[in-house]
Amino acid sequence: DLQAGFPVEFLVGFINKGSDDYIVETMEASFRYPMDYTYYIQNFTALPYFREVKPKQEATFAYSFIPNEAFAGRPFGLNIQLNYRDASG
Repeated sequence: DLQAGFPVEFLVGFINKGSDDYIVETMEASFRYPMDYTYYIQNFTALPYFREVKPKQEATFAYSFIPNEAFAGRPFGLNIQLNYRDASG
Protein backbone atom coordinates (compact mmCIF):
# COMPACT_ATOMS: atom_id res chain seq x y z
CA ASP A 1 0.00 0.00 0.00
CA LEU A 2 1.12 3.53 -0.81
CA GLN A 3 0.11 6.31 1.55
CA ALA A 4 -0.94 9.55 -0.16
CA GLY A 5 1.02 12.64 0.85
CA PHE A 6 4.03 10.67 2.10
CA PRO A 7 7.27 9.80 0.28
CA VAL A 8 7.49 6.45 -1.50
CA GLU A 9 10.98 5.12 -2.14
CA PHE A 10 12.11 2.08 -4.09
CA LEU A 11 15.12 0.56 -5.84
CA VAL A 12 15.31 -0.93 -9.32
CA GLY A 13 18.04 -3.40 -10.22
CA PHE A 14 19.50 -3.64 -13.74
CA ILE A 15 21.70 -6.55 -14.89
CA ASN A 16 23.53 -6.40 -18.20
CA LYS A 17 23.50 -9.99 -19.47
CA GLY A 18 24.54 -8.94 -22.97
CA SER A 19 27.91 -8.41 -24.62
CA ASP A 20 27.55 -4.64 -25.24
CA ASP A 21 27.63 -1.69 -22.84
CA TYR A 22 24.24 -0.24 -21.93
CA ILE A 23 23.41 3.31 -20.89
CA VAL A 24 20.61 3.69 -18.35
CA GLU A 25 19.28 7.12 -19.27
CA THR A 26 16.24 7.85 -17.09
CA MET A 27 13.64 6.31 -14.82
CA GLU A 28 10.09 7.58 -14.42
CA ALA A 29 6.92 6.50 -12.69
CA SER A 30 3.21 7.09 -13.12
CA PHE A 31 -0.15 6.07 -11.77
CA ARG A 32 -2.41 4.67 -14.46
CA TYR A 33 -6.04 3.67 -14.66
CA PRO A 34 -6.06 -0.09 -13.96
CA MET A 35 -8.53 -0.93 -16.75
CA ASP A 36 -6.71 1.14 -19.41
CA TYR A 37 -2.97 1.65 -18.98
CA THR A 38 -2.95 4.33 -21.70
CA TYR A 39 -4.83 6.64 -19.29
CA TYR A 40 -2.52 8.52 -16.91
CA ILE A 41 -3.76 9.47 -13.44
CA GLN A 42 -0.55 11.10 -12.19
CA ASN A 43 2.94 11.41 -13.73
CA PHE A 44 6.10 11.71 -11.69
CA THR A 45 9.47 13.21 -12.58
CA ALA A 46 11.78 11.45 -15.03
CA LEU A 47 15.10 11.25 -13.19
CA PRO A 48 18.23 11.39 -15.35
CA TYR A 49 20.95 8.82 -14.59
CA PHE A 50 22.99 8.41 -17.81
CA ARG A 51 24.97 5.59 -16.19
CA GLU A 52 26.97 3.08 -18.21
CA VAL A 53 26.52 -0.57 -17.26
CA LYS A 54 29.17 -2.84 -18.73
CA PRO A 55 28.56 -6.49 -19.73
CA LYS A 56 28.14 -8.87 -16.78
CA GLN A 57 27.72 -5.92 -14.39
CA GLU A 58 24.68 -4.77 -12.48
CA ALA A 59 23.50 -1.44 -11.12
CA THR A 60 20.84 -0.27 -8.70
CA PHE A 61 18.81 2.90 -9.19
CA ALA A 62 16.87 4.75 -6.49
CA TYR A 63 13.61 6.59 -7.13
CA SER A 64 11.18 8.37 -4.84
CA PHE A 65 7.93 10.29 -5.24
CA ILE A 66 5.00 11.60 -3.18
CA PRO A 67 1.51 10.49 -4.26
CA ASN A 68 -0.97 13.36 -4.39
CA GLU A 69 -3.52 13.28 -1.56
CA ALA A 70 -6.33 13.80 -4.09
CA PHE A 71 -5.86 10.19 -5.19
CA ALA A 72 -6.14 8.60 -1.73
CA GLY A 73 -8.36 5.54 -1.74
CA ARG A 74 -8.58 5.30 -5.54
CA PRO A 75 -7.48 2.17 -7.38
CA PHE A 76 -4.60 2.68 -9.78
CA GLY A 77 -1.73 0.83 -11.40
CA LEU A 78 1.83 1.85 -10.63
CA ASN A 79 4.01 1.93 -13.75
CA ILE A 80 7.81 2.10 -13.43
CA GLN A 81 9.73 2.76 -16.65
CA LEU A 82 13.50 2.39 -16.92
CA ASN A 83 14.78 3.89 -20.18
CA TYR A 84 18.04 2.47 -21.50
CA ARG A 85 19.89 1.89 -24.76
CA ASP A 86 22.99 0.13 -25.95
CA ALA A 87 26.15 2.21 -26.13
CA SER A 88 26.04 2.37 -29.93
CA GLY A 89 22.75 4.26 -29.84
